[in-house]
Amino acid sequence: MDATRPPTDDPARRPLRVLVVEDNPTAFDLLLIHLRRQGLDPVARRVETAEAMYAALADEDWDAVISDYNLPRFSALGAIETLRASGRDIPFILVSGAIGEERAVEAMRAGAEDYVPKDHPTRLVPALRRGLLAAAQRRERREAEAALTAAAANLPGVLFRLQTTREGAILSFPYMSNGSLRLFGLPPAEAMSDPAAFLGRLPPEDRERLASGLAGAARTSGTWRDEIRVQTDAGQMRWVQATASPRTQERGFVWDGLIVDVTALKEAEASLRESEGQLRKLSVHLERAKETERAAVAREIHDEIGGSLTAMKADLASLARRVTGDAVAGERLRSLEELVARAMATSQSIARALRPAALDQGIYHALAWQARDFQARHGIACRVVANDEDAPLEPESATALFRIGQEALTNVAKHAGARSVELNLFFTASQVSLEVRDDGQGVDPANLDKTGSFGVFGMYERVRALGGWLEIDGGGGRGTTIMVTLPRGRPRTGAGA
Repeated sequence: MDATRPPTDDPARRPLRVLVVEDNPTAFDLLLIHLRRQGLDPVARRVETAEAMYAALADEDWDAVISDYNLPRFSALGAIETLRASGRDIPFILVSGAIGEERAVEAMRAGAEDYVPKDHPTRLVPALRRGLLAAAQRRERREAEAALTAAAANLPGVLFRLQTTREGAILSFPYMSNGSLRLFGLPPAEAMSDPAAFLGRLPPEDRERLASGLAGAARTSGTWRDEIRVQTDAGQMRWVQATASPRTQERGFVWDGLIVDVTALKEAEASLRESEGQLRKLSVHLERAKETERAAVAREIHDEIGGSLTAMKADLASLARRVTGDAVAGERLRSLEELVARAMATSQSIARALRPAALDQGIYHALAWQARDFQARHGIACRVVANDEDAPLEPESATALFRIGQEALTNVAKHAGARSVELNLFFTASQVSLEVRDDGQGVDPANLDKTGSFGVFGMYERVRALGGWLEIDGGGGRGTTIMVTLPRGRPRTGAGA
């Protein structure tokens, strides 16, 4: 016999749809009376066979199943199996007479939500409510997991969970999203069943990097982040960035993280480095060509123009001795001699600016000449100190140090507001260092990175091309210090370019 009750129109009392597995109609009616007395509004159907239960589950949506233990043609264990086969996740409450603890435990293990003896009917409604709450929580959890899975599938990477020992040794991958199939061609189930399926795709050095990185993060319980290479099923090597944060558990750590493909970024970085290298080589080549051209022009001015002016000055002097009675001619000749003298001084100044002849005598002497010229032109005390004034230095390194010193002194004159400058030149067996220190107002480090600071950039490029290093310290209003160190020996004209 079936008993039903139409849904109530009162929105405050939602009908409870209950499928009852019971062969006794009277017991069924008493069950409904008890539920109504407890404030519920049941809509129920009674079934007593597996076929009827399966059909009822297929026809309608139910909130719960209440079942007796033993029926002539059915049983609670069979009803649990039928409910499981239907795919419905609703609470199964066992209501029966004395069946013994062993059978009750068996039913609970099989999937029953709770057991209520028939002689304690007041326990039924609380059991139903607990079961309904548990089922709702399971549904919410499944929906959240489905949403997470869908979100993970759309991420441009792989979500993963990693189990390690307290020392960071990898134990398993409890979870890996479907992104691993798209990114590496690795099915997530394969990685979760055997971590070697993923680790085997890493080159040996990257596996060691991963192991040492996790071990280090495990010691501090900190976030692990690194870039490693992973081989795809097609044999391609992809760069990935992996990040994971640990949670402490009894066995060790659980790491939740994300793997993102950064291959395109790494390729772009490599291309940029290659372009920078080519530009640096071009810069070194142009700088070398410029210095060569400067030296050639300086020699041309010194040898040709300087020689011609010297000859002209001698001829004018000879002519002046011959023209002694003509005051006007004598005045003109003296004027010409002054013009030639100024032209000679100007040509010598231009030649020295292009390439000081003092460089042929050594870097110390070139810097000393530069210091004297700087002091004469700007009125700022300037001196050069060296531990070896005659130490030899490769022409390219000597030219680089001279140009850096020249640029540094130019910046002092323009910006420092200094009263004095000191250049310290120090030679060792393998290195040469130049320190330019002033007592001016200093320089803001942020200004060194300005786009228009080509003089500073030029210093760095010269030093980089020769395999050396350069530091600038100018904060706090204590003046500015520029320190340059270059290796001695054969200059690395192409290194770092």
